[in-house]
Amino acid sequence: MDNPAYYNSEVGLTIPPHPQKKPLKKTRDAPERATLEKHPCLRLWKLHFKTKEASRYRRTVALFLALVILLIVLIVGIALAIYISVGGNLNWSNTRDSTEEEGSWAVEGEFRVTNRDYRMDMNDHTSVTFLRMAAEVTKSMDELFVMSPLVRDYNGTEIIGFSKGSVIVSCRIFLNRPFTKAAEQVGLTFVQALEQGHGMLPTGSLHVDITSIRFAGRWLV
Repeated sequence: MDNPAYYNSEVGLTIPPHPQKKPLKKTRDAPERATLEKHPCLRLWKLHFKTKEASRYRRTVALFLALVILLIVLIVGIALAIYISVGGNLNWSNTRDSTEEEGSWAVEGEFRVTNRDYRMDMNDHTSVTFLRMAAEVTKSMDELFVMSPLVRDYNGTEIIGFSKGSVIVSCRIFLNRPFTKAAEQVGLTFVQALEQGHGMLPTGSLHVDITSIRFAGRWLV
């Protein structure tokens, strides 16, 4: 028969052929597989479908995070290499902290004498004014340390210079042996003597502003 439809003589009907079924096209987000996952809060099990798009997205995110972590590791490695190459151990022998740990043979000090006026000829270390002021300060310092616990370690005071305001004294105090934290010990001895003398050095002629006192340890070679 040319026509796929045919006549049924028993019932007198023309029966059309059955239509052929077309295969279903797979959608883009059609689930490929499913997993059973437990919800931690509700204590329920849920069927979770995974798609190609979701898997591709997770792989992309994981790759991106891996690249970021790798970049951070490289940056930290480069920074550490630079730090070490420029001397990252910070073990400098000429810093003040290491000097104090090794011990200081001398202490440089500065303080302001309030009952003396600065004169221009104090800049000249050979002038009478300078020599007279230097002798007065040196004598006061000698008496201060002779009457202190540092009497056996004190080895004299050298006047470095004077500056304006009223008279600011810069001096160097020598020790018989190296001290750890020498500036702290010398400064404490100096302040205690001033407190006992109500701001006056032992000779009683020079008044010192106690807030102006500065001491720093020095390593002498």
